[in-house]
Amino acid sequence: MRCRSCAFAPRRCKTRSLPASVRWRRSWAPTMRPLSRPVAKRRRGEVVEPVNFNAPGQLVIAGNKAAVERAIAVGEARGAKRGVMLPVSAPFHSSLLKRAAERLAQRLARVNILSPAIAVLHNVDVAEDPAPDAIRAALARQAASPVRWAETIRAFAARGVTHVIECGPGKVLSGLVRRIDENLTTFALNDRASIDEALAAIQAA
Repeated sequence: MRCRSCAFAPRRCKTRSLPASVRWRRSWAPTMRPLSRPVAKRRRGEVVEPVNFNAPGQLVIAGNKAAVERAIAVGEARGAKRGVMLPVSAPFHSSLLKRAAERLAQRLARVNILSPAIAVLHNVDVAEDPAPDAIRAALARQAASPVRWAETIRAFAARGVTHVIECGPGKVLSGLVRRIDENLTTFALNDRASIDEALAAIQAA
């Protein structure tokens, strides 16, 4: 559904806009405001924004391709370890996808959503709201709003969570979790053996 909604993003978003991952030498990336200001001065009307706060020292920015490239150059001049353009099809979680978010909201309005039986934190605002309408709104907003992943994991820990399980191929999220809070135990479920290991650890906790 989100993919179909993103098809309604302006064509220039899909051909001239991209995200990039930026790593910083310091413990946390600085605010994007001073980084984006000199970029904005050069090209009025272009967008570059933080879209994923992944972990201490790593964030993802997105916007018009030229603005993102300039932001990387400015960031590296101000202490970034490196900036890497990401091979994806659109500037996800940026304001350039506002139209797609509106389209997604229209589609979600027709989807039957039940209140969850367990607590669910929305990445868009790190808040818990089990009302179906609130869930629809959070999902739609997330399409054009930053993912506050580091804050979400810290909120987990503050609520007493001790184990974080990543479902699906890869271990990227598990690695980010450990960088955010080394006291959390992580499991990445890639095969039957990893599922059995996670289940055993949780049952013993």
